Amino acid sequence: MRERQRVMQDMHDGLGSALTSSLVMLERGELTVPQAATVIRECIDDLRLVVDSLEPTSNDLSTLLGMLRYRMQHRFEAAGVRLRWQMVDLPILPWLEPSLALDLLRLMQEAIANALKHSAATELTLKAQHTDDTIELVVQDDGCGFDLANEKFAGRGIRTMQTRAQRLNARLSIESAKDIGSKISVRLPIVFAHESR
Repeated sequence: MRERQRVMQDMHDGLGSALTSSLVMLERGELTVPQAATVIRECIDDLRLVVDSLEPTSNDLSTLLGMLRYRMQHRFEAAGVRLRWQMVDLPILPWLEPSLALDLLRLMQEAIANALKHSAATELTLKAQHTDDTIELVVQDDGCGFDLANEKFAGRGIRTMQTRAQRLNARLSIESAKDIGSKISVRLPIVFAHESR
């Protein structure tokens, strides 16, 4: 019941809000058909992430990342960006319940979507590696980069990623420089410190 309520609230606040505001703007003539198509496409992607997070294998990080890759493949193709997929065998994370799995999927989706939209990259690397106590997920592009000190770039998207990382007890690192590209790293604990939540 708790999980059902969480999903309903999440869909109401996320998908419902985005679709409602877009419909109003479209009816007022403030949104073009291509812009509306983009919003709907993003909403469909988000709905798929919600469904994926509810899979019984939500604590299997390799499976979750594989589903994310499958869901995002059309975005890579549309942007003309080559994906370099560098994965290793990852341990099961017993603490990665559906709500946290969704946070992780959305964080990774945001990092990938930002690179595809803004970086003018030709190649994006999605990499996973782990040590005894952490798993590091990296999204790196070869694009134009941005100035982290510029408030224009440190906007809502980055703040949202930071909030999601906190809920995951993860360390989020963002590196970028003009004409060099960007690297977003998420370090997840293998053992979740529940008492710090």
